[in-house]
Amino acid sequence: MEIYRANRRLTTGHERHDVIPASELVPEAVEVLLARGIISIASGPPLVELPGWKVRGRVLAAAGIETINALLDAEHEEAIIAAFQLKKRSTIERWRREALSWLKAPATNRNCGRC
Repeated sequence: MEIYRANRRLTTGHERHDVIPASELVPEAVEVLLARGIISIASGPPLVELPGWKVRGRVLAAAGIETINALLDAEHEEAIIAAFQLKKRSTIERWRREALSWLKAPATNRNCGRC
């Protein structure tokens, strides 16, 4: 699944610098938003490089899931469940939110005219 970064505030409620999974955007609007520079494609390091993800990242990599984009793909859920013998899908959702949080830019000074 593709991940985008908001380059300015969106009517969806996303603020500038927010990281947005493609599932939260209207597919028909993505091309227009990209062309106008309102959003841009975001990427991150391999999962194994995220703080606290070394072991989890290795297990996921062995299952063919090496990036945040792959972690977000619904088609990989069964592989994640099998690799970790998970009983709850909520664990996967928590991991997805955590991984996305590492892509979010630090908060900016809201009073700054250039921010």
